[in-house]
Amino acid sequence: MVLVASHGEKDEAETVVDFRGNPVDKSKTGGWLAAGLILGTELSERICAMGISMNLVTYLVGDLHLSSAKSATIVTNFMGTLNLLGLLGGFLADAKLGRYLAVAIFASVTALGVGLLTSATSIPSMRPPQCDDYRRKHHQCIEANGKQLAMLYAALYTIALGGGGIKSNVSGFGSDQFDTSDPKEEKAMIFFFNRFYFAISIGSLFAVIVLVYVQDNVGRGWGYGISAGTMVVAAAILLIGTPWYRFKKPRGSPLTVIWRVLLLAWKKRSHPYPDHPSLLNEYQNAKVPHTEKFKCLDKAAIIEDNAVANENKNNSWIVSPVTEVEEVKMVLKLLPIWATCILFWTVYSQMTTFTVEQATFMNRKIGSFTVPSVQKHIQISAFWLVPQYFLVGAGEAFVYVGQLEFFIREGPERMKSMSTGLFLSAISMGMFVSSMLVSIVDKITNKHWLRSNLNKGKLNNFYWLLAVLGLLNFMVFLFFAMKHQYNVQHRVKGDKELENFNDGKVEDLENNWIAEGKMEL
Repeated sequence: MVLVASHGEKDEAETVVDFRGNPVDKSKTGGWLAAGLILGTELSERICAMGISMNLVTYLVGDLHLSSAKSATIVTNFMGTLNLLGLLGGFLADAKLGRYLAVAIFASVTALGVGLLTSATSIPSMRPPQCDDYRRKHHQCIEANGKQLAMLYAALYTIALGGGGIKSNVSGFGSDQFDTSDPKEEKAMIFFFNRFYFAISIGSLFAVIVLVYVQDNVGRGWGYGISAGTMVVAAAILLIGTPWYRFKKPRGSPLTVIWRVLLLAWKKRSHPYPDHPSLLNEYQNAKVPHTEKFKCLDKAAIIEDNAVANENKNNSWIVSPVTEVEEVKMVLKLLPIWATCILFWTVYSQMTTFTVEQATFMNRKIGSFTVPSVQKHIQISAFWLVPQYFLVGAGEAFVYVGQLEFFIREGPERMKSMSTGLFLSAISMGMFVSSMLVSIVDKITNKHWLRSNLNKGKLNNFYWLLAVLGLLNFMVFLFFAMKHQYNVQHRVKGDKELENFNDGKVEDLENNWIAEGKMEL
């Protein structure tokens, strides 16, 4: 993380404590034991989320008799809300709760939500009458009514609240178990993100192979019940590991810092820039090196004459310190990369909606490979879906790990959970964009592309549309990626400047300005 070096060690010692609130003993807390226990929570969250989303569309179409487009929208809205609520979970953790308490609370909420979903899919009155093949063929099936859908929605969005809170905090809490001022532990933290994604992959694999099989062949209630059980066990393990964790105390609302800097920069927009950045408030004591990017925000740190006279330099609502200004700059630098990652998750969301429904129309028996034919009444083997799953899955592996590490390492230290929430919101927006595209395409094509019977639709045209949009988005991403300046590029320069200040060169510089008439005594 960029916020180490000269100020990082001091800040680390002041904020990291054990479960009793005492300074940590590195030999007894943190490290891989603590991080491993924390990974169990993310493993269980992924089992729950993927166990639900991967097969939910078949339940909505087959059991609740909803249309393909409406079912796909419900699934993507659920996944979108789950990731969007990561922002709320991250904000609460950074502002008040702390990451440990946030993970424990939201894990309990998730377990409650999966329990509700188990009931919603097990109670016969929560489903419409069964539909035979004749009625299904002639679109005469009775759709689930509002009362039946209400309990399903309540369960799904309770899970979304809990899952979002876990996802935004568990990676940050895990990385807190490593001291970034120790080169050995900093290297271990980098490997932590690889193991974090490995836990996600194992959870997804278990959900797709085991839970989906149980849901289809034993019962939905059993499948979702197993998910609820894994989350309860994970929450218990998290609590048992409390004595081994390292805790970072919350440092106040990050949104307040962002809002305050933007407000002060706007109020002082007519002020001239100082002759040198060293004249900005708390420049010498800044924990983040000053940068020239988004220079307009520097005006929030301009010290006005009345602030000096009234000794209000320490009042952040009158003048921001350079550290806060630079933290806001860090957040703003993340936004172009954030925006260009949205469409990837729009493409990825098809793996849990139309691609799953595609498979229900195909031959899924192992050893029954069929040569594809233009005659659509002949079943094509589901193994023709493997290449697209492989490519999109490989893309997710690179994008998820890269994005997560990018947002945590490039975001401000005090906003680590909210930075993770920002990453999750990109996934969320991708899901919502998918829902929007489905609605727009369904309306423009008069329901000809996306039909409940996919054999009569034009799903391939919808995929071509995504391919074109994805290519255009990739070119925009490359442009912003080449323009992005990593925080580490400024650390060496910033540290040298701070060393110069400590050597008294600031005073020499100010004396020169006084002699030249640029600065008054």
